Amino acid sequence: MAKRNKFSLGDTVKNVIMLVPNIIGIVSDLAALVRLETQLAGKTIVTVLILSIMYAFLMISIWFCLLAMLFIYLVTSLQWSLMMSLLLLLGLNTLCLMIIGFIIVRIKRNLLFPATLSECRSLRETFEEEL
Repeated sequence: MAKRNKFSLGDTVKNVIMLVPNIIGIVSDLAALVRLETQLAGKTIVTVLILSIMYAFLMISIWFCLLAMLFIYLVTSLQWSLMMSLLLLLGLNTLCLMIIGFIIVRIKRNLLFPATLSECRSLRETFEEEL
């Protein structure tokens, strides 16, 4: 007669109990990994913010240099008066501000979650109709 492998409830419970420390170890390792990655993400955000501020200052300085070069060109090469050159630069800056403002107004709509709000409104209307 062949010997049969019998699984008893005691062996199964013992095996499950032996797995608990391994599961706890895996969960604690995962929690430590999440904690470390969260710290890294925080440091990265701070670094990106600092670099963004530096980038903005450099872009402003480039814009001022470009305006100064245009002003000098208008005054010296084209023989424009100081007032006309400054008015042209003022108009150029105003035009850029208006274009950027228009783009911001158009993009701002996405911050209001338009599709989600529309879906919520339709769900509310459907719910009100059922009542």
